[in-house]
Amino acid sequence: MTTAKTETKPETATVPVVSFEEQLKHARELVVEGQRLLYVANRDLKAGRNVVRRTQQLLADTESVFGAKRRLQASTGSIGLGGTPPASMASPAARQRSSL
Repeated sequence: MTTAKTETKPETATVPVVSFEEQLKHARELVVEGQRLLYVANRDLKAGRNVVRRTQQLLADTESVFGAKRRLQASTGSIGLGGTPPASMASPAARQRSSL
């Protein structure tokens, strides 16, 4: 009994031949695209830094307003600027007189 061996040839992929000029042109296009992406990323980073800086400034301003309010309340005590305590601090008799 003889067995027949079948030989298979590996298929060769056909690689398109690209000239050096075309490769160079493609490489330059990639460089330009990379530069454009880097420009956009830097622009977005700068915009983000500006937003963070403005937000920090607003936060500092808000904290200073609240700090001034706390200092004012601490210096005047429980009596307001008019010299009278707020209604919640008034005695029941004073509340009764004011409601008449």
